[in-house]
Amino acid sequence: MITSADISSIDTSYFEIVDVKDYTLTLRSANTGHYWALLERIANGHRTFLISHRHHEKDPYHFQKIRGSAGGGIDAAIEYIMHHDEDFISRLREKGLRRERRRLERLERQEVGDEFMRTLRDE
Repeated sequence: MITSADISSIDTSYFEIVDVKDYTLTLRSANTGHYWALLERIANGHRTFLISHRHHEKDPYHFQKIRGSAGGGIDAAIEYIMHHDEDFISRLREKGLRRERRRLERLERQEVGDEFMRTLRDE
C-alpha cells in the first residue's frame, strides 16, 4: 500500500502528485510534463513498482521496460523516472542541434548557389 512515507519522500519541486490510491501513485514530471503511474506489487516478498508512462494527459499509458535496480522500491522507481527524463531531454537537445546544423547547411548551400548564380550573371 502507498504510505505517507512514500508520499513525503517525493520531491514536489520535481513531481506533481496527480493521484494516490491504495496501490497506485500517479505523478507528473515538472521537467518533461510526462505522466507516470506507479503500481505497487509484492513479488517474492519484495516490494516493487510497475512503471507505466505517457507523454500527454490524453495519451494511453505504456509500460516501461525496467532496467537494473528500477524494479525495486519507491526510491528506485523515482530514480528510474528521473533518469528517463534526463535521457528524454538529452535526446530533445540533440534533435534540436541536428535540426540547427541542417538549417545552417541549407543556408550555406543557398549562399554558395546564390554566389554561383551571380558569377554567371557577371560573365
